[in-house]
Amino acid sequence: MYAGFATAKYKVDNKYYQRILVQAEMMPQTVTGNWKGMSQYLQVEVANGDYMYNTRIEPASSSGSTSYSTTGSFSGGGNLGIGKKNGKYVLNGGADFTLGISSSKSYVENSLVVTTNKDDNGYARWEYDYISSGSSKEQNAELFGSSTQYGLFSWNMNEGSNNIYSYLKLKVTATFGAGNKKTNERVEECFTDSYELGSESKTMTIYHK
Repeated sequence: MYAGFATAKYKVDNKYYQRILVQAEMMPQTVTGNWKGMSQYLQVEVANGDYMYNTRIEPASSSGSTSYSTTGSFSGGGNLGIGKKNGKYVLNGGADFTLGISSSKSYVENSLVVTTNKDDNGYARWEYDYISSGSSKEQNAELFGSSTQYGLFSWNMNEGSNNIYSYLKLKVTATFGAGNKKTNERVEECFTDSYELGSESKTMTIYHK
């Protein structure tokens, strides 16, 4: 998991701008022989503070769950330096962000569903649900490999305010299943019939630069 927290050095239109960029990688490990972990679920969340205005999250889900493919990396989003244009101070790179996230699916069938919400009970949240199958071996094969997901959350402080968020906490939860990488069959837990066999959470604090 990698995260960057950036703050504009100067006000733009009398407002400070801030953003968080996250990169999370799922890397299933071989347990023994042909048995290997399978990605099942990844969640990243950060507090949506009371003084965040004009919040924006990418990728944006406009109507429920949407399947995405992550085809690249951040472009232009990490530069919060200030430049001059036509005598005015502007954010370098403008206000748009390119994350290399598109609606064209590279994952087999619908083996990855991405749901994002910029304010879910006070949290901005990215959820990556890896869908295994009881019949599609090709779909399961996707989940044995490593995958990298990207997300961005941006906002500005209230106009005229000199306050900024100096740090925020991120929580990451990764859940794995397992399967036979030779036959691409998934494994379920004996007593619960669940394909989620193990989960780990970590909270980290990131500071602005």
